[in-house]
Amino acid sequence: MTPLSQRPDRRRGGRLALGALCALWACAPWLSPPAAAQVAEAHELKAAFLYNFTKFVEWPAEAFPERGSRFRICVVGDELLAGFLEDLVAGEAVRGRPLEVGRHGRARDAFSCQILYVAPDAEPEDLWTIPGVGEGRVLTVGESEEFLRAGGLIRYRLVGGRIRLQVNDPARVASRLRISSKLLQLCDLVTPARARRGE
Repeated sequence: MTPLSQRPDRRRGGRLALGALCALWACAPWLSPPAAAQVAEAHELKAAFLYNFTKFVEWPAEAFPERGSRFRICVVGDELLAGFLEDLVAGEAVRGRPLEVGRHGRARDAFSCQILYVAPDAEPEDLWTIPGVGEGRVLTVGESEEFLRAGGLIRYRLVGGRIRLQVNDPARVASRLRISSKLLQLCDLVTPARARRGE
């Protein structure tokens, strides 16, 4: 039996996870001069954000096809990021569900995703055609303003060499996901132009 002094402290784990996310947010500038190194480090950072989102977002039971389903982070159009993410989540689990990375060439081919990252070159015209997105059960992550206007939830925005997180606030409120206030404090809440229509 593990001594009490050596047992994991869930609250401490949560604080460490938040600290790691804060460090990612604050230390986002990549300093390596070669362009290839900059690209690789940026992708590592994006992958780390995707993994850390699992600690600060709650999904409804209906987001999983079966009780024993894996937790899937789907990556569309970015093999380099998917590779970093696979290394990062190997052997990890989210609330008892083993983590799995899905690689997809097109967004419409992504299925049973709890997190969906779509690279800029692969952004679909209508996110709502992707299973689970229209029902508010998928945390969608992209990189362009158009992605947020199309209903995406989180955007990676490059500002002064750093990645800042933007959250589509109307889409967040309408979704069935519960995003921790601790994460929201690190994000810029925005209302895309399309979301304002009809108000």
